[in-house]
Amino acid sequence: MNIHFDSNSVHNSNVYDGASNKFLFNLDTPISLGSGTTTITNVDRDVVAVWDRRAFGRDKVTIRGEERYMVDWMDTPNIFGSSRRFTAPDGKSYTWKTREAASSLKLVDDRSGRTVAKAHNAHHVFGPRAMSIDFDPSLAQILDALVLSFVICEHKRRARGRSRGDGGAMAGTGAAGGGAM
Repeated sequence: MNIHFDSNSVHNSNVYDGASNKFLFNLDTPISLGSGTTTITNVDRDVVAVWDRRAFGRDKVTIRGEERYMVDWMDTPNIFGSSRRFTAPDGKSYTWKTREAASSLKLVDDRSGRTVAKAHNAHHVFGPRAMSIDFDPSLAQILDALVLSFVICEHKRRARGRSRGDGGAMAGTGAAGGGAM
């Protein structure tokens, strides 16, 4: 299963099914200084997830109506690493990791160790390509949580790149892989 974003923004974009081009989600983040709230709505305009970033205090996430502090939902397994682990609504634990030799992310099922998703940054090497994610089809029922977790991890990955002065970690400049997982 492939989804693609209609912009390279993880804060303000529409998300579509890659095969049918059917609208799936809208990501909306009003402009604010230091903090912000990203709201994810579905095709029926129902709010399915929210990330409330706080300039002071702890970030919160809401998934399917359940609010919690982000650190209680998504943690960093290694204090020096950039990976982020979370528990999805299916009860399984997944970790987003930076893909080797690519400025993008992959999602790993913690129990099996299997890569179940790969993100691809937008690029223009062989023509325009939107930012996209290839997911294992078995994850379709938790796609809302996976999109929220990707938005958080990609935001933080890009912020790390900007703080290092690494243009490759910024929006749309990374190499993108293609094909199946």
